[in-house]
Amino acid sequence: MIERWRAICQLGIALVWWTLLLANLGGADASFGSCAATEPGAGVAWWPEVPPPGPQTENSNELTRLRARRRIVVLPDVHGDADAMLALLDATEVARSDPDGRVSWRGADAVLVQLGDVLDRGDEEFRALDILWDLKAQARECGGEVHLLLGNHEVMNLMGDFRYVAPGAWAQTFNLTNKMALDDVSERVKQRAQSIQHPLVQRRAQALLAGGSISRRIFAYSKVALIIGSHLFVHAGVIPQTIPGGVESLHALNVRTQSFVRGNGAEDADMDFALSNLAGPDAVVWTRRYGMPMGSALSAAQCSDLRRVLKETHTSTMFIGHTIQFSGINGACHGAAWRMDTGMSKFYGGVREAIEILDGEISIISLAAGEGTPMKVQIKQRLLD
Repeated sequence: MIERWRAICQLGIALVWWTLLLANLGGADASFGSCAATEPGAGVAWWPEVPPPGPQTENSNELTRLRARRRIVVLPDVHGDADAMLALLDATEVARSDPDGRVSWRGADAVLVQLGDVLDRGDEEFRALDILWDLKAQARECGGEVHLLLGNHEVMNLMGDFRYVAPGAWAQTFNLTNKMALDDVSERVKQRAQSIQHPLVQRRAQALLAGGSISRRIFAYSKVALIIGSHLFVHAGVIPQTIPGGVESLHALNVRTQSFVRGNGAEDADMDFALSNLAGPDAVVWTRRYGMPMGSALSAAQCSDLRRVLKETHTSTMFIGHTIQFSGINGACHGAAWRMDTGMSKFYGGVREAIEILDGEISIISLAAGEGTPMKVQIKQRLLD
């Protein structure tokens, strides 16, 4: 079994070596530079404790389905661009970055949902995670909530696939893991990490593999799907075959995923679950059933699948990321699906946009017209059919 995990961990090693070389990160004794500063007073010290074994709740109404909220803000894929994320947090007025670098919650009792893919592609993935988890604690004190969903890039890191880690993120990996204890992981995680030759890649594996130090503190609290009122949020999409039992199927997937992330299950069972439910082309973090074709209307068959899922989950609208829409956020199937990944990170150079749901009304908050001038776009301008 160790060999199977080792094979996955080794997928990106060759590319990682080239990335490190090009970034002049060198070997174990080289200077890796300084990563982007985390927020003053924040950092690994305040990250949550490792949750206890077992699901957080057996009740799908507490883990997977939440009551309707007056205001929900939805952020798409971040991909390591903390500055783009901060710009949208400010534009949507749920948070504000102060001159000293601290980020403060300003959303009162609003709910912030981030659709996954905070990791990879960009240099500041840990800074972005740090900000979001600090806001999660602040929002709770104000009656608000912050929910982070898992995307395919979080899952790839959990499974040891580090091919898309940016050079600056490797530097952050060194600086962050240098400050925290990496010994609170299972023996099997240590063995998987030690099977990797390069010490920096080994550090990331010990922190981000399922059961690793950071994964158990951060991603073990995340979900792959969340329902708030009549809205379904998921990274890539839900197809009918995924949820034969409707909401209870989504709930079971959330519970099993959290167990996998914590590294609680038997090794064979964890591996089989991840490969079967989180790594395939139809998985909720991978499917492109509703994302393609990019920027174009969906077919009748695609809309039929979408409406079937919405009916089975007692929802009216699905919000997804994953597949880039370079023309901006758009609605398909008469607004039954909102496709939100605009490629806003520096890696892609797309527009910075988010969605606000206020008293049931959906609006697009766009920074496309200028960095400091957010514009509220009426959804009828972005409907594709």
